[in-house]
Amino acid sequence: MKYSVILFAVLPVLIFLPAVSSAEKINGFDVEWKDASTYTLSWTSPSVSVEDYSIKVVDFDWEGRVAVSVTRNGETQNGIVSQGEDRIFDFTHNSSTFQGIKIDPDEISGYNWLENPPVNIGTYPCCPQAELSVSVAEEASPALEMVTSLNWDGRLGYESTMDIQIKNTGEAAFSGGNLTIDTGGLIPDEKKLSDYGFSYNPSKHIISRVWYTPLLANNSYNTSVSLKPVQMNTSAFIIKVNSNFRGLNGKTYTSTATSTVSLNNTINIEKTITSATVIGEQYADEEDRGLVGLGKITVVNLYVTNLQGYRVTALNLTDSIIDGFDLVNNNTKLQWIFDINGSERKEFRYEMRARGAGSFEAPAATAKWTEWGTTKLVSSNKPSTRVYGAYVLITKSTRKTTFDLNESINVSVRLENTGDLSAGINVTDIIPKNTTLTSGSTEFRGYIRPGEAIYITYELSADRTGELEFPSPQVSFWKKDYQLSYKFKTAPNITVINSSTAMQDNAASINQSATLEPAIPVQTETPIPTEIPVLAQTPVPKGLVDIINEKAPWLEGVIPMVMLLVTIGLMLMLHVLNR
Repeated sequence: MKYSVILFAVLPVLIFLPAVSSAEKINGFDVEWKDASTYTLSWTSPSVSVEDYSIKVVDFDWEGRVAVSVTRNGETQNGIVSQGEDRIFDFTHNSSTFQGIKIDPDEISGYNWLENPPVNIGTYPCCPQAELSVSVAEEASPALEMVTSLNWDGRLGYESTMDIQIKNTGEAAFSGGNLTIDTGGLIPDEKKLSDYGFSYNPSKHIISRVWYTPLLANNSYNTSVSLKPVQMNTSAFIIKVNSNFRGLNGKTYTSTATSTVSLNNTINIEKTITSATVIGEQYADEEDRGLVGLGKITVVNLYVTNLQGYRVTALNLTDSIIDGFDLVNNNTKLQWIFDINGSERKEFRYEMRARGAGSFEAPAATAKWTEWGTTKLVSSNKPSTRVYGAYVLITKSTRKTTFDLNESINVSVRLENTGDLSAGINVTDIIPKNTTLTSGSTEFRGYIRPGEAIYITYELSADRTGELEFPSPQVSFWKKDYQLSYKFKTAPNITVINSSTAMQDNAASINQSATLEPAIPVQTETPIPTEIPVLAQTPVPKGLVDIINEKAPWLEGVIPMVMLLVTIGLMLMLHVLNR
């Protein structure tokens, strides 16, 4: 059992250790080592493969050293490794990158006679072991990263600056590189280009620069260019930036960046509106609903800005009023025609007053002008406003749409305040023509608080048949500011019929339809009467059954039942006597 345990212990054991990234210079190469793996080799398990390397222990000297052989692609190298000292096996030859492996002995079988028992791994003297950490070479390389940022102005003829940073985020240096910029038709400031070492090819709109000095690891080059649009017939530009840098091993690394920019719209319209107003005022017994200080006038401001550097003439600015509002000054015309200089801002203002409470979205204002022979049109934003106050919805309804002439017609009028303030209101409903009020009231006078609903109910009788149309009620508020703060929805027309007349008319129509086809006369021969002597008959006297059937027909079924019961009774009596 002990021997089997020893065999298990000497099998190769793979242990992944935490990564340690440390570049070192080896024969002119910047080398990094991959994560080390640990293996235990012995006489019974002498070899292991790591990637394309084969490692084998050949001999032990029991003094903490072991002879190993390393084979790669048919080539074998031999060496002795000692505990506490690593050894590198170099297979680079003519390769452009370092190729090799590093063996670092962690523990090798040894014998110390001064220790009791002796210090050893494995079993002395038959089974020595070597615990080796093995790392495969990974050449350190540079990494190219480019960051661009453009502070775009967007105006024709105005310069914008693009900042460019070229970074080496790798572990090795770049030997040099270059930068090219395709401006997409934008024109650079050539004086600034020369200050930064750039050259410019105007026919191809290409800016370029070369660096001959190394770009070390974790270092960067920073530069910038100034560009401006000058073409009036082009509104969008694509800027392409390309950097190419060479590693010390001759490999080329590339990084690109693209920016798309557009000229600003020449004209911009910003529309603002008073965020909240109030209709009327609160009653003394109402709580403060946060409406103190709100005005009754809604103010609209239009700000027109020329975002370009040149003058625009005959610009036509048009706006429209919100539905449900009235202009404070009826002479105000919401149209303005004017010139505006480059980068200039103009303001226009008008005032409105709401007819009712609610939330409203203002329509967009528009500006129209001609630029370089082309008609341009832009629109503003659509701001919203809130109007606080009372607002009453009036809805009239009936139980059904068809009533009999003699039937009572019920009417219900619902008054609901959907606004934010109480409303003192007078409502008088108007009954239809050819009707008479039979019960209830058609009037309401009083307060309706926010969210409250009041009902007016009454009944009518119709004086004649036909269709009845319900007119609108008479509505007046106690505050004149609220005179338009309601909406009415009437009941559908109803039909009054006379059901008895309808039945007679229906029967008459049926009889009339039965005589619609005239009878066709048929000629027949009149028979000659023949006298037949009739014998006089003596009436037969009626029996008792006939008289009962005639006078009391219901007894016809009762008599048999009575006779049956009598029979049963006699049989019972005879049975008792025989006992």
